[in-house]
Amino acid sequence: MSAPARPTVMAFTPADRIGQAKDALHVALAQLDAARAEVDRCAERLALEVERATRPAPGGPMLATIKEAAALLGCGEREIYRLLAAGTLPKYTVGTRGVRIPIAALQARVAASMEVGA
Repeated sequence: MSAPARPTVMAFTPADRIGQAKDALHVALAQLDAARAEVDRCAERLALEVERATRPAPGGPMLATIKEAAALLGCGEREIYRLLAAGTLPKYTVGTRGVRIPIAALQARVAASMEVGA
């Protein structure tokens, strides 16, 4: 009877391990590039949606109430009052107490915040 065959043991050299690490790194970098491209596509879609959402309808109102302005900017009414008090948003006074904000000013603020964050 012959002796049973020994299982072959694969010995990896340091060069083999470096090659495997390089391959894994290339795969990870390709996945990162794909993820970055997807994030860029999502950012572009979001910018278009924000622009569409804040664009006034043709023939629609040119001014927004405090509540509407807060909804357009995605903040609270208190923040709108702070922006008005600081003079960073223009306002029109209607009557003795009514305040209206130009929708164009709100759109410009959204566009400026998107450029800064880019």
